[in-house]
Amino acid sequence: MASDLAFSIVCVWSFVSPIVGMPPFLSSRAQLLNDDSSYATGSNVELKGKEWAVNDLLMMLKLEEISEGLKTSLYPPAVHFFQTKASIDKSGVFEIIRIMPKGAILHVHDDSLVDLSWLIRNVTYRPGCYMCFTRKRGNVIFKFHEKEPAADEECDWKLVKTERSNYVDADEFDNMLENNISLIVEDPTNFYKNQYDVWSYFTDFFQSFRSLFSYSDVMQDAYYEGLRQFHEDGAQFVEIRSALPPVYDLDGTTYDEEYTLGKLEEANIMFLDDYSDSMGSKVIYSRTNLLMRNYFYVYLCHCRDKDRVTMKSKIELAMTFYQKYPDFVSGFDIVKHENLYNPLLFYWEELQMPSNTGVDLPYFFHASETNWQGSSADENLFDAILLNAKRIGHAYGAVKHPVLLNELKKKDIPIEISPISGQVLKHFYDLRNHPASHMLSHGYPVVVSSDNRAAWGASPASHDFYELFMGIASVKADLRLLKQLAMDSIR
Repeated sequence: MASDLAFSIVCVWSFVSPIVGMPPFLSSRAQLLNDDSSYATGSNVELKGKEWAVNDLLMMLKLEEISEGLKTSLYPPAVHFFQTKASIDKSGVFEIIRIMPKGAILHVHDDSLVDLSWLIRNVTYRPGCYMCFTRKRGNVIFKFHEKEPAADEECDWKLVKTERSNYVDADEFDNMLENNISLIVEDPTNFYKNQYDVWSYFTDFFQSFRSLFSYSDVMQDAYYEGLRQFHEDGAQFVEIRSALPPVYDLDGTTYDEEYTLGKLEEANIMFLDDYSDSMGSKVIYSRTNLLMRNYFYVYLCHCRDKDRVTMKSKIELAMTFYQKYPDFVSGFDIVKHENLYNPLLFYWEELQMPSNTGVDLPYFFHASETNWQGSSADENLFDAILLNAKRIGHAYGAVKHPVLLNELKKKDIPIEISPISGQVLKHFYDLRNHPASHMLSHGYPVVVSSDNRAAWGASPASHDFYELFMGIASVKADLRLLKQLAMDSIR
């Protein structure tokens, strides 16, 4: 109790401004603390009316949780999300964050937009849904078909309805499917040996998710439900990265990217009709990086010209979509594991094509989602800035490059932070060590997102906001930070 009280007093005392008659040392200390905190994100935000009462309650609960974490060494942001989610869900701070408006969530992928429980308990109950456990990896994938598909080298297809009926309990069967797809395990630190190991399972997750999401009768429903879940969690707008995967019908007919885009736009219109208080969504057309490269450094070579030609065609398609669907398509991104696949430099000529032809196609690049400073993945940051990216995803290496930090602030380029994603994918463990802590303390533009939240069972936005507020931000960060983040995301 005494240590709790002392900790709280120290925190409160740190907010004190210099006053007349204060001893010189304490006055200088207070001035130094105030000067330092004046740079932090949210430091210039004004709270009004009842916001002060909310802030008092929020900070009381925050300090209580921090104090408890000091005693138990089980402070949630310092523990893997899989092992601490249950305690976060009971947190008073989380409850306040859960019900607050969060602005725009700007880094979300379509193949994890809606939670797994909805997919399993809704979509797999639909007629014509078949499943198999792949021979190579044992991960479950699905296919909708008019009649039982023939076995192939990867699968022996079984009707989901029949397989479920063979279980004593349907819920047990559904839980089995969900556990097979999800990345959640009891001991994630030891189960996933390294980044490449967890990314391998992550790839399986995408395969399973897409095999449900890409069926034409599902895609619109899943997109709508995903938007509804984000809206329920306090998001006013969602920007979704999508490769616009081929959509197929029950008879096996497949459709192109524009058909997929049209289905998503129709779902967005239906959602806006039902939720007039929402700003809806937009799509960032995201091309998957195609070919793996040599470890770390790669230079342009004729052996990969085919890859560049394909990328050129996708950028041209992005330009077409951006001009044809200006109210729904935001721009273009390239996605894949940055350590393993071609860097932005590989496509520098193709990526300059829009500006060279008079099309202002916005870029929203993933860049420096890596721990390797000085690698080509890290140097994607330089190219993202030179290519005039409007926002940058993850950017873990930004704090290691002082010139780039100045460019981010000067050009007002926000970094999209997804705290739980970085932890699950083993870029860091203790979120108090997240590089974004430097950015928040220096007032660099940051927006909070949830990336692939369905893969690890997180809420659409609230869990990531909690982890940032309680782990990445300062102990003294209060409601002003949360308010600033929401306003910045909309801006």
